[in-house]
Amino acid sequence: MKEATIRLALVLASLTSTALLIEIGLRIFGSEPQIPYITNLGREQVRDPLPGVRYLYPAYASYSQRWPDNPRGYFDPDNGIRYRVNNYGFRGADFSLARSDALRIAFLGDSFCWGLGVREEDSLAVRVERLLDEQALLEQTFEVYNFCLVGYGTEHEAALYDYVVRHFRPDMLVVWYFLNDVNRKGYHSVRWWNGRRDRRSPSRFVNLLLSPVNRYFANREMLESIEGAYRAGEHGLEGVREGFRRFRRLGSAEGVPSFLAIIPWLYRLDAERYPFLNVHRMVSQLAEQEGFEVLDLLSALEGRRASDLWVHPRDHHLNDVGHAIVARAMHGTISSYLERQGESLVAAAERRRRAPINPALDVAPSREWFRPFVELAGLDVVAEKTTG
Repeated sequence: MKEATIRLALVLASLTSTALLIEIGLRIFGSEPQIPYITNLGREQVRDPLPGVRYLYPAYASYSQRWPDNPRGYFDPDNGIRYRVNNYGFRGADFSLARSDALRIAFLGDSFCWGLGVREEDSLAVRVERLLDEQALLEQTFEVYNFCLVGYGTEHEAALYDYVVRHFRPDMLVVWYFLNDVNRKGYHSVRWWNGRRDRRSPSRFVNLLLSPVNRYFANREMLESIEGAYRAGEHGLEGVREGFRRFRRLGSAEGVPSFLAIIPWLYRLDAERYPFLNVHRMVSQLAEQEGFEVLDLLSALEGRRASDLWVHPRDHHLNDVGHAIVARAMHGTISSYLERQGESLVAAAERRRRAPINPALDVAPSREWFRPFVELAGLDVVAEKTTG
């Protein structure tokens, strides 16, 4: 009995020593960082500035985002990216209410289209504009305005288009749709698990052992939450439908052709294993009923390893490689449309160029550029600035 006890104690001591050595090794070589990533989401955000508009940025606001490491060598030396918005609080070069000779395309969407984790020059809007200008279709130049904002859903985007974007008189509208846009106001019916919200232990060795288990349960929760959110009768799906209808009502009145680009969940990107084909079909059907031409980007990304398209192993936004692929697909869709409808689109663009700017908005943008838009909407106040 005594020998067995001694043997057991030696085994336990050996296992403990081995685990301790592994723990020390993991800490020395920097594996499994304890901080997933640090982000400053823009302390200058103005919350609820217009009905249904979640927030806006003052002109030339900026914020930074930093990840625990830089496995692809894409980030800045501090493992981060710094974002800066333009004179109207959106990403990209300065916007103008006045029309140039270029055909103007407006993008509306969330963090995927904004380009979270992607430098501005590598983002969708910049890439699509560059591809269109290189092709010089209809002997036209193009300007793609990126009105996307992090955390926005379809309802927010439709309100933003109503109060702000349509005053820039775009010739074409592209709404970018991600599967968590079904979230209803004040409640996230789709849980965005992107590899960074699993439970963690202070021990890196324990985290390493539990990682497959955490991933299994997180993926299962993600699958169940998406499937549940798109069941008939869910309020979030009704909100998406209402957003599409609002776009149709405004776009039809102004003769603006509208496209919906569906970005797949970056998970099992092949037709046999991708779990949300029915969701894509459901959203496509809703959008087509409201007059959108639909581009399902699953076909562009199909067969690729999802992790190759992630910003970071712990941040599953679309990286610069994914933006390049998606930009080529969108360029192809727009080019095809222009070949079919080019003359009528150019004629409509010319009419918009000649139309005067609304006098209420004919002012140089200031840091609080949105105030004229608020006044035009018949509102008296703008929400106080809050920390994002």
